[in-house]
Amino acid sequence: MSDVRRCGWCGARLGARDRICFSCQRPLSEPVPLAEPVAAAAHPAPAQSPGLLRLEVAWGRYRRTLSLPPTGGTIGSTTEADVVIPAPFLAPVHARVVPSGDGWAVESLAAGGRGQVMVRGAVVPMAPIAEGDVFRLADRVGNFVTVKVPNGAARPGRPGSSARRGALRA
Repeated sequence: MSDVRRCGWCGARLGARDRICFSCQRPLSEPVPLAEPVAAAAHPAPAQSPGLLRLEVAWGRYRRTLSLPPTGGTIGSTTEADVVIPAPFLAPVHARVVPSGDGWAVESLAAGGRGQVMVRGAVVPMAPIAEGDVFRLADRVGNFVTVKVPNGAARPGRPGSSARRGALRA
């Protein structure tokens, strides 16, 4: 058996002493050897959890696909946020994505004008987002991180809607 470990969520390679997956940022409670099936991982397979929201994040050469749980999550530049993006211009907790009605909404949390959330080209304190939408986490100078909600992203309250997708979380 190989000593290579893989994350139970995203399948990324893990170091021997890693306690979190550096690809999807999920904590690892038990090591998952390569020979073990992913379903036997410490976490349930995310594709079986209804209500996950997939997001595609892009900033310069940084590209990542992740998912948020049915309760939503925060995005920022430090570990204070659920999703950490290493962009120095982002606030520590820049925005929150939350379930809203039958869809999702993005809300700006950057205090003191440190950052902005732009949806459909407009700076907003909070706005609904849907499949195919793009929103940006920006500063006032013009730096931004692009976040896309891909078509086919799951919605909260629709069991089985993400059962066919392999969603990752950062």
